[in-house]
Amino acid sequence: PTKSTGGYADIDFFDYERAEFNTPVIVEQDADGYWFHYTYEKNADGFSGRGSASVTSTNEQKYAGEKSLYCSEREASWNGALHSLSSAVCEPGKSYSFSANVLYTEGDPTDLFHFTLQYNDAAGEVQYEKIASETVKKGEWTQLKNTSFTIPEGASGMQIYIETDESTNSFYVDEMICAPDGVKIDGPAVEIEFTLGDLNDDGTI
Repeated sequence: PTKSTGGYADIDFFDYERAEFNTPVIVEQDADGYWFHYTYEKNADGFSGRGSASVTSTNEQKYAGEKSLYCSEREASWNGALHSLSSAVCEPGKSYSFSANVLYTEGDPTDLFHFTLQYNDAAGEVQYEKIASETVKKGEWTQLKNTSFTIPEGASGMQIYIETDESTNSFYVDEMICAPDGVKIDGPAVEIEFTLGDLNDDGTI
């Protein structure tokens, strides 16, 4: 109606075809129940360098399989290994279990690593959330994990990446996984060192 309310429409037939560009992306869990599992065995699995960083699949180091992802040429701590995160894989407002194993072989005895999410909030502002952080010992594979990380509501343009807190050390990444919320993902064993009598682990008795 254009002048008054009321009336009805009798539609005898309706047909709809989805255009190729508008085909929905349907992501299913793999045989292990993971939403994604990057192993870098054949290539960089869609990862790219953040900032000045360069990434490549390499057989120089590995946690599992034969290869890992090598991230080098870093000029700042935020330069790292980057991958886009589709909302078809990780839905905003829902929780997931994340894991990535990292290793570095040069520099100080320890380095602080972050598994980070970058996204645009509902207002279009760029935001950052640490999925997991861990102090890594040089030469030892270490797991960055969070068994229940919630993707912020309204998040878009999501990217996940591995970075360091302050250093520009080159590093390796292997077995990056996203699983359903609460799933424990196996990683390298952490050897706990302590000094007898050092109750709060601050290096003094």
